[in-house]
Amino acid sequence: MLALLPMPALAQDESEIVVTAQKRAERAIDVPGALTAIDGDRLAALGVAGTQDLAALAPGLTLAGTNRAASTLILRGITTSSMAASASVGVVVDGIPAGSSSSFALGGAVPLDINPFDLERVEVLRGPQGTLYGASTLGGLLSYVTKAPSLTATDGAVGLSTQVAEGGGWGFAARAAVSTPLAPDVAGIRLSGFYDRLPGYLDNSVLGAKNVNRNNSYGGRAALRLKPAETLSVTLAAQAQVLNRRSNDAVPYDFATDRPVAGERDQALPNFEPYHQRFRLFSAHVDWDLGGVTLTAQSSWQRIRSANNYDYSLTPLGMGVIGLGGGAIAGARLPFSATTHKFVQEVRLSSSEGGPLRWLIGAFHTDEDSFLDQRVIGYGADLKPALDALVFAVPTSLREDALFANLSYALNDRLTIGGGLRYSDSHQRFAETVSGPMAPVLGIEGAFPAVRSSEDVLTYSASIQYRVGDAANLYARAASGYRPGGPNLVLPGIAPRFKADRLDNYEVGYKARFADGMGSIDIAAFYIDYRDIQLTGSLGGLLYFTNGKSATSKGIEASASFAPTPGLSLAVNAAYADAALDAAVPELEARKGERLPATPRFAGSVNADYRWAAGDGVEAFGRAALRYIGRRPVSFDASTTSPQFMMKAAALVDLRAGIEQGGYEIALQVTNLFDAQAQLYGTTTYGHANISIAQPRSYGLSVTKRF
Repeated sequence: MLALLPMPALAQDESEIVVTAQKRAERAIDVPGALTAIDGDRLAALGVAGTQDLAALAPGLTLAGTNRAASTLILRGITTSSMAASASVGVVVDGIPAGSSSSFALGGAVPLDINPFDLERVEVLRGPQGTLYGASTLGGLLSYVTKAPSLTATDGAVGLSTQVAEGGGWGFAARAAVSTPLAPDVAGIRLSGFYDRLPGYLDNSVLGAKNVNRNNSYGGRAALRLKPAETLSVTLAAQAQVLNRRSNDAVPYDFATDRPVAGERDQALPNFEPYHQRFRLFSAHVDWDLGGVTLTAQSSWQRIRSANNYDYSLTPLGMGVIGLGGGAIAGARLPFSATTHKFVQEVRLSSSEGGPLRWLIGAFHTDEDSFLDQRVIGYGADLKPALDALVFAVPTSLREDALFANLSYALNDRLTIGGGLRYSDSHQRFAETVSGPMAPVLGIEGAFPAVRSSEDVLTYSASIQYRVGDAANLYARAASGYRPGGPNLVLPGIAPRFKADRLDNYEVGYKARFADGMGSIDIAAFYIDYRDIQLTGSLGGLLYFTNGKSATSKGIEASASFAPTPGLSLAVNAAYADAALDAAVPELEARKGERLPATPRFAGSVNADYRWAAGDGVEAFGRAALRYIGRRPVSFDASTTSPQFMMKAAALVDLRAGIEQGGYEIALQVTNLFDAQAQLYGTTTYGHANISIAQPRSYGLSVTKRF
């Protein structure tokens, strides 16, 4: 990773950041809910390179999976597996939902990871956001807000960086962005692009390959802003991004000893486990001030294709494929890819600022078509595919229409109440064709009739906020959320459908700035009643989905910052979450009271930042960061299909120092200073414990010019 893992709010006053969490511009401190907002300048100063780094910036945000490029997002412990059916944390780009909501398009397992170089800010909203953002925001929302083209001035930035991982490879990155008016006050354009190569640091002794988990990504964005009248603004944008990974970041661990099978950084698998993602997004956004009311209309089309590949040799089905080959098959793989085409349209009206009543009403429509290609392949001694043993071809479609409304009313200059409702009507269609020589063995060969399902869902939110002063607020919030159900793959003995899961979230919080803005505190306590929870099971290594009865998640999230002396800033965040099953789930061999997977009970970070004048217009800076993440279960204790593995607690320390002058910045950094063999996330679905390992101690240099 190219970034430190520090806290935000060191050189920024987070409470003063203007956010759009409630689909209108307001100060972060005035939002009656838990959120973390990090502006673009702060992202650049911290060296944030992607979603993995954001996990250290927002209390309660964790990741699950097996690589830096594709990991399930988790907030407040609302998760059921590192291979989730669909997302429990939504991802939006400029308010546009990114990725699929379908359970068979990998929306939960491979969320979009946006390169942050050209972002205005990132907002992490904790707790369900179903009223304004719809399905699959059970745990919360990750919102990327891109920089808008300027109509008045030319500005931009160019950056180069490189890093070397001890015992591994080297990486580099190049990034550039420029914004300029085409016609002053009327039209402007912004262009940006990047190439980012992350170093590999895992070897594969079986294949005799070095640095097999290297990553590279590249992409760009173009935006055109038009303002033909003072009251009308139109933004057209196109964005593209490609991610490629040769193999994942995981090392196989032995269940009996909790030690690596071969070596601490030896993948020791008979084949590579590559990952690829291609993302395209085209959008049009219109804001029209009608006088006392603002009309906002947004249309978008996106295409996202994700392809993953896992070693399958140790699963029961994989061993069956090897036996089927009669000595010609050396091992088995599970490649699967999902392609989604998605259209989204939203129109809303909102009241102007001023007056005690603020309101917003809107209509939402999405139409997505996806295709899942999942195979079990036998390969020969030359690692080339030799047998398509089992092939699932799964076209799906999802349509959703929704109406929503949100309002708040200031009873006086201190007390404000608010609430919202969203009615959603969704329809899904699922078809499946199964072929290959293993299909008749399992009794699932052929083209199966299309299955249709529909759901009508009402979600709500309610809040009360008491303004202690201009710089302090107390609030209480209740909100609901849901994630769509859907059909299962046709497998012996497995139910053909699984239900939507739902939750109610109750929280109280306090936000304040003190010492003339030199300090801030943000604390929230929550209780979540989680019902019909979607859980992932494995039949011979093939995934299916089922519902448990209920679970409860409760905890506390806190962040604080303080600048005790000029130039010195200190910050800390912490999160405690206790998420556990309220009842046993026999299908997964999970017992009542067991913790939900992948979430630590405690996680936190501490950061120190010091800046000083070094003479002749030169400003120097130094930063130190500590990140801690507690023990996390990967599965459930008695599971035989996905055996339990408890990931150890880990601490990571990073350092960064540099100088700035005349728009130039030069920085040196050391990540993972003490070379911790930190276990970040993992899965045990495919016959062994695949545990993702932190990048070893790495040294980096970056040069940036802003103009």
